[in-house]
Amino acid sequence: MGSSAELLRRIFDTYGVCVSYVDEGEVVRVFHTARGDRETRLPFQTLFARPDRFRYQFAHEEMDSRYVVWTEEGDAMSWWSLQPEVRRSESITHALAGPTGISGGSAFEVPSLLLRSSPFESSWLANKFAAAEDAGREVIDGVDTIKLHLVNPSEDFEEPRVLPADTLERVAASGGPPLPKLHATRWEWRSLWIADADATIRRKAERINFGAHVVEATTAWRSQMNQTIDSERFGFVPPNAARA
Repeated sequence: MGSSAELLRRIFDTYGVCVSYVDEGEVVRVFHTARGDRETRLPFQTLFARPDRFRYQFAHEEMDSRYVVWTEEGDAMSWWSLQPEVRRSESITHALAGPTGISGGSAFEVPSLLLRSSPFESSWLANKFAAAEDAGREVIDGVDTIKLHLVNPSEDFEEPRVLPADTLERVAASGGPPLPKLHATRWEWRSLWIADADATIRRKAERINFGAHVVEATTAWRSQMNQTIDSERFGFVPPNAARA
């Protein structure tokens, strides 16, 4: 297999040169608290064809919401059912910033590899998995994969985190209650499963300890590369939406 860095670079190069890409997947987050467990599911879909055809969408089942980012005549557009207004952005990357956090990261991870503008060394793959070790082979949805596993990732925060000063000042100025320090956070482990045949990412999982609760998050991708995509699939007509 070579080193983990070589495998990660292979992933980076594979997504960077593919002619087209399609996936369907889901982020599943399980919150473990003293009051019990709670699960959130965030299904998503990505369509991409070079040079600039793109569509991404995800749904939040608990919030009964949907977020879509797509290209239309060379422009990057976005729409969110909770704020139903079509927005035009300067780039696809800029439009994807909106759903990145609330999508559980699915709006960023694969799209950033397809639309990459930075070298491998500054990618999330290198930042999160450079020190990962080969953890053997597993079959994921019928696909032979290589598993990389990382224990105690480098993003550990040993001390309770403090919110930015400008955030604290805005809350104080608004008359709101003082914000407490956030619980210390530790990424206890993180794993990545890569298809052996084509170096596509098939699964990512991690366990994050927030002190008062623990989150286990798993993202699954069912993907195909270099297939013909019907151009009509890239379009999106928002229901009853104004245009910003």
